[in-house]
Amino acid sequence: MLLSMTSYKSFAYDIAVENSDGVTIYYNYINEGKELEVVSGSPYLYKNNIVVPEEVTFMNRTRKVTSIGMGAFISCKELTSITIPNNVVYIGSSAFGSCSGLTSIVIPNSVKEIGEGAFNGCTSLASITLPDCLTIINASTFQYCKKLTSINIPTSVTEIKEYAFDSCSGLTSIIIPNSVKEIGECAFSQCTSLTSITLPDYLTVINRSLFSGCISLTSINIPTSVTEIKEDAFYGCTSLTEINLPDCLTAINADTFAHCNKLTSITIPNNVVYIGCHAFWDCSGLTSIVIPNGVVAIDQAAFRGCKSLSTITIPSSITYIGSLAFSDIDFMTVISKINNPFQIDGKKSYRGMEYWWVFSPNTFDNAFLFVPEGTIDKYRSTNGWKDFLNIREAAIGTDTPEYPIYTKVTNNGICYIITSNTECEVISGGDYSGDITIPESIYLNGKEFTVTTIGARAFSLCNNLSSVHIGSSVSSIGNQAFYECRNLTMVTIPNSVISIGDEAFRHCDNLLEITIPNSVTHIGEWAFCSTGLTSVIIPNSITTLPHSIFNGCHNLTSVVMPNSITKIEGKAFYRCKGLTSITLSNNTNSIGDWAFSECSGLTSITIPNSVTSIGKATFSQTPLTSVISHIGNPFEIEGRTSYENGNINREYYGAFDPNTFYNATLYVPKGSVEKYKSINGWKDFVFIEELPYETGMQFIDYENEKYDIHSLRGNKLTSPSKGINIIKMKNGTTKKVLIK
Repeated sequence: MLLSMTSYKSFAYDIAVENSDGVTIYYNYINEGKELEVVSGSPYLYKNNIVVPEEVTFMNRTRKVTSIGMGAFISCKELTSITIPNNVVYIGSSAFGSCSGLTSIVIPNSVKEIGEGAFNGCTSLASITLPDCLTIINASTFQYCKKLTSINIPTSVTEIKEYAFDSCSGLTSIIIPNSVKEIGECAFSQCTSLTSITLPDYLTVINRSLFSGCISLTSINIPTSVTEIKEDAFYGCTSLTEINLPDCLTAINADTFAHCNKLTSITIPNNVVYIGCHAFWDCSGLTSIVIPNGVVAIDQAAFRGCKSLSTITIPSSITYIGSLAFSDIDFMTVISKINNPFQIDGKKSYRGMEYWWVFSPNTFDNAFLFVPEGTIDKYRSTNGWKDFLNIREAAIGTDTPEYPIYTKVTNNGICYIITSNTECEVISGGDYSGDITIPESIYLNGKEFTVTTIGARAFSLCNNLSSVHIGSSVSSIGNQAFYECRNLTMVTIPNSVISIGDEAFRHCDNLLEITIPNSVTHIGEWAFCSTGLTSVIIPNSITTLPHSIFNGCHNLTSVVMPNSITKIEGKAFYRCKGLTSITLSNNTNSIGDWAFSECSGLTSITIPNSVTSIGKATFSQTPLTSVISHIGNPFEIEGRTSYENGNINREYYGAFDPNTFYNATLYVPKGSVEKYKSINGWKDFVFIEELPYETGMQFIDYENEKYDIHSLRGNKLTSPSKGINIIKMKNGTTKKVLIK
């Protein structure tokens, strides 16, 4: 074809030649000057209809046009159509990038390669014909071609590279021929109108973010040849309702199905060993899922926000569960088949923040955790797992003919859950009120079930509950069983009960008395915290008073403590402001931090010789005027000038209140004053005196023998006061008398 010649200019092109239609096209010489390549005429921009000639004659030399160069038509927004001749074998990178006015194009079969981003940003391109001999669809080739609704991929193509059709929001369906062996990451991401896609039979990898954001995709068939699905592959496919996973898959990687909130069920293949971070995050439509035995790790937030799940079974193969793995789900049942539980993030874990908990707060507080027989003590002592209020051993899968295990039933207004073929447990069932009697057994269609347990939170927050009589078959009162039953005035606990759980009666403000039977061997932390109890007798079956057991019991005036008590844990009697006296067990060896702190009515304490440890602030803000220690060999305690990590401790953390150190009299065994004056903490007492006897108590019949009574300060008294009194006897002698 003979074209007119224009004057030569030394720009970014070699020659400029005007077509017969008057349009100037710019070229560079290629292939040693034997052929021509169309290039940009910048700052001139091509517009309207462009016909690229098959050959160009310039200075009497005719050359074929075989290439559309890199960026040749880039940003030519007024270009509406282009004709490419059959001689062209190559279209360069970004050749038509951002040609937003281009609506259609036919690429001749002579083209063997199309460069990266060749049609990127052609937002009006509605149709395109690809050449039959094309082998690769390069990266970002059709990215952001928003009006492209369909495309025929020739069978010559073996690879579709990354972002090739990314954000083609008008693309509704696509068939990928079996010749394609590899599809790059994000190749079809954000194709928001894509409803169906056919993948090739020999594909082995679903790459990262391949279909992420395809919000109209409802289903997809993944070939059995696929061995790996990479991160974010189906992230945000909000219409996806079903998907099959091939058997040879070994991992569900991070964010693979995150935010697929219409996915109702999915079968995880038996070969999967790892479920990655956020793998099923916010799959809120998922109603059931089976984690196969063989999975060893469930990573962070893997099932977070799958709010329609009510039960989950964790196989015995699991060795790691990441933070937030099941957060934002209120499970009713968690079945763990793990025989040796490992630490997970829970309410009492090292991080302790709700943000990191593996399970939701409601799951920890209300769900039933069923564990293998013989493992319940392991779970109760393992961080995270021990935060479940309802832990039960179960032979998973056994059931009764009419009532399978874990079935919930209601009998005479009380809700139960069947826990074995013959037993049941009282559970939460609404706002119980008035007087409740828990029977020894219930009958369902003639079959008897013994009531053995009052479950965690069974009557929690039932403010209209006034009294509870517990049947003699019950052996356990669960954690928070009567939590915040603020109008509960009476509870009858039978001799069959052996365990009272954490916070069982916490905030029962009007519970003024309770009898703890001798059958009880375990009382949980905070069990009677902030109750209205005025007196309590602790049975001799108890050896430890747990943390905060009577914390905040302002009305408590009397506590009978048996000699079985060896340990008083932190804050056991914290803020028991009505407590005026207490006798410690002669076998007590440990008194915890803040155990008697802020007991404003307590003025004297006697510490037995058995004590080997007194914690921080044990008697802080408690106005003791006398401290009687029978400890023969004093040990260090926190004092006004004690050291911790090389720094002087604050007075607030001293074992005793600063006023006690300054003003109270410390009475110590005969011959031990100098020892006490040399031991950290004890030496901070300003007044240290020997006890007026060596061992035991010296009893004086002062009513018949007394002549006069004075305090240690010399004030005359009408009757002896607690602590040390000076009594002048009728025979003229003077004695120091200890009044407890």
